[in-house]
Amino acid sequence: MNILFTKSLRDPLQATVITAVMVLLSVSPQSVVAGDAEDFFEQRIRPLLLDKCIECHGPTKQENGVRLDRRKDVLEGKAGEVPLINAAFPNDSRLLKVLHYAEDDTQMPPSGKLSDEQIQFVQQWIAGGAVWPESSDLEGEAKRRAERWRE
Repeated sequence: MNILFTKSLRDPLQATVITAVMVLLSVSPQSVVAGDAEDFFEQRIRPLLLDKCIECHGPTKQENGVRLDRRKDVLEGKAGEVPLINAAFPNDSRLLKVLHYAEDDTQMPPSGKLSDEQIQFVQQWIAGGAVWPESSDLEGEAKRRAERWRE
């Protein structure tokens, strides 16, 4: 058996394929998932927060004490006694509940309901652990936008 395996490595194409498979297997699935989750946040969640939430829940104004421009405030914050984010039970997250626009509840954003796709993005984000890269500076971007709004 060893002779066959050794002979097969003599073929450059087979050796390249085997090396590629070994490299792929050495990549941590967690690092791939984490990278995908960070990309998802940057591409789907960050723009929503900046475009739809920060004006009322950012550095210059925090309606109902809710701030959505800082990682810790979102991941550990509460609206009243209800956690903004509940990754174990995403549908219990206050952030998600207000986006659904229930008639008997607060409706956010007040300018109009998000699209079903956008709400699904928020639900996916929460269900995936609400990954928010530490390097993502929403607060700084929110402050820059606030300055532009004042002009």
